[in-house]
Amino acid sequence: MSSVGRLTRPSRAGSRRGLLMALACVAGLATIVASSSLAFATPSRWALARSPREYADDLAARQAEQSLLAQSQIDDGDALVPLDQSLLNASRARETLRAVHAETSSRGVVRLLLAKTNYLLHRYDEAAVLYESVVSDTTVAVPIRAGAYDELAIAYARLGRVEDEIAAYDSAIAFEPDLETRALYLSNQAEAFMVHGDIRRAVTGYRSALTVLGQVDQHGLAPTTLWSLGVALDRSGDLGAALDTIAVARGIDPNDKRIHGPSWFFVPDYDEDYYDALGHWLEARRATDTDLAMIAYEHALVSWKSYLVRAPETDLYRRVATRRLEAITAEYEAFAKKARTPTPVDEPTPRDGR
Repeated sequence: MSSVGRLTRPSRAGSRRGLLMALACVAGLATIVASSSLAFATPSRWALARSPREYADDLAARQAEQSLLAQSQIDDGDALVPLDQSLLNASRARETLRAVHAETSSRGVVRLLLAKTNYLLHRYDEAAVLYESVVSDTTVAVPIRAGAYDELAIAYARLGRVEDEIAAYDSAIAFEPDLETRALYLSNQAEAFMVHGDIRRAVTGYRSALTVLGQVDQHGLAPTTLWSLGVALDRSGDLGAALDTIAVARGIDPNDKRIHGPSWFFVPDYDEDYYDALGHWLEARRATDTDLAMIAYEHALVSWKSYLVRAPETDLYRRVATRRLEAITAEYEAFAKKARTPTPVDEPTPRDGR
């Protein structure tokens, strides 16, 4: 299983938050290519004699894998295949699989490979149908079905089927024995709760993910999970806890490399302004230099205003953002006034004889 967060979400009215994701099209395909339980050996003439259909399936799957091998080179989200090459490889793989009618194959792993290529090519409806056929196939190994549930949830997210996404993650979590991967699923599901406007369950989900991560990892998924928890806490009304949580995330990832790196993007894209606003606010409050604090406040103001300009009236978190803009405006003005006020200079104490 890939331990890289790869959740992606659809833009929909009322669904405003940052998204954990590490290019499902790359991470998921790398999993199927790299996994020894899924890799297809070159079919023999004996396999052809035994079952022509299975022979054709295996040959097509092998050729599809070859088209996707370049995409298996992932180094923590830093070494990524260019998008145009990625799509070209997926298109070739899909054509190969479709030529043997892989969508009707009796072998779940063949359908799974086609589902992955469909997802990469943004054919989310087709991908979801194939993933559904895999997770319901009891002949498919349990670890593979767990991963398929995760990818089905991602496809549902693309389609705006948030309730189905949450249910799919319930199944993925139940199937998955690996703690780090379970933490990923818990965090991804928490994102779905955030989309749904269920902040209480989102906060609980992020905290559950962090509890699991505490047993296995504090440097991979933790920073982005902490960031999302911080945003959820802010949206629940607790700005102080939100900033403290973001500070913890920055203790692990000081330069926000993960939250602004290739393994993460925002849908809708303007949700990045919400994250940036909180990050700048934290910098402003903790800056030891007046000029740096002023700059951070100004950046935070710009980010809050940008969020409110770009977010539609139906945005679930627009009201919170409006209150935050009012609060930081007052805080900034008070800080600026204090900064502009000259510090009184004490009169020198007269010495004896003067």
